[in-house]
Amino acid sequence: MRTELTLYKDLLVGIKSRVRQAQTKIFQTANAEMLRPFQKSVI
Repeated sequence: MRTELTLYKDLLVGIKSRVRQAQTKIFQTANAEMLRPFQKSVI
């Protein structure tokens, strides 16, 4: 039983980590897109 709980916990930790990484990538992409018009007008 203990091993199953550890495996389940590790699975959840891995999923949370991947979700956070995906969110960070999405935020960075969205921010870059929002800044693009300003960068074009400055250059």
